[in-house]
Amino acid sequence: MAELGIAVAGAAVIEVHHPLHRRGREAQVTALVTDADARHRGVARVLVSHAVAWARREGCDRVFVRVHARRDDAHAFFRAIGFEETHLCFDWSLPGAWAGG
Repeated sequence: MAELGIAVAGAAVIEVHHPLHRRGREAQVTALVTDADARHRGVARVLVSHAVAWARREGCDRVFVRVHARRDDAHAFFRAIGFEETHLCFDWSLPGAWAGG
């Protein structure tokens, strides 16, 4: 969580994975959200910086994020802070497969 004054300005969620096809652990940023009033003030950059530091402490050798193809602003942000585009991702929706309960 990030705060500006007493207000929550943003939040990041990061998860550790140990995929079978890799030797090391890796971390995925699964959520990065900033309040509209806090955008372009460095909040997301600080949140990602803390998430990457946490991943290092957890022994991860890589951090990745999955961003929707239409989010050009997010693509530019992650490139600007040092991430590189490495994969093309495909999804297959399974309607009704899980109702969340």
